[in-house]
Amino acid sequence: MTHNHMNRWAAALALTVALAAGCQQDMIKAPASGRLDMLLLEDYPQIAVQSGLQEALAFTPPVVDPDTADRPMHVTVLVRSIHDKYGLNIQYRFEFLDDRNVPLRTNSGWRFAHLTPRIQMMLEGTAMETQAAEWRLVVRAAK
Repeated sequence: MTHNHMNRWAAALALTVALAAGCQQDMIKAPASGRLDMLLLEDYPQIAVQSGLQEALAFTPPVVDPDTADRPMHVTVLVRSIHDKYGLNIQYRFEFLDDRNVPLRTNSGWRFAHLTPRIQMMLEGTAMETQAAEWRLVVRAAK
């Protein structure tokens, strides 16, 4: 068998295998499934920042007033832009969760804030219900 003949045979075999694989039909037609998030729920950060902003923002430890029978949870977080050249426009929202880490239905919407370079600003959130056991702050660039 010549070298040229062998190359043709290998190419024909590869083409046959490729065509056979492409002709297979999905008879089940199952929906695509989501993949498992390897980040444990308890390891998810309480202050989640959009990619790119983590280098420009600094946060102080939060002050949390837990809920009571007649008063909902209140959270205060100080944030400071450490970007020197210009202020940053952000949007933020507090999410409150019950004791099973399920978001409460009455979470607030996005709020706008302009951060002056190096100056602290207070971000505050209050749950609308007294069932809040946990909280999360999400920050993104303003849209």
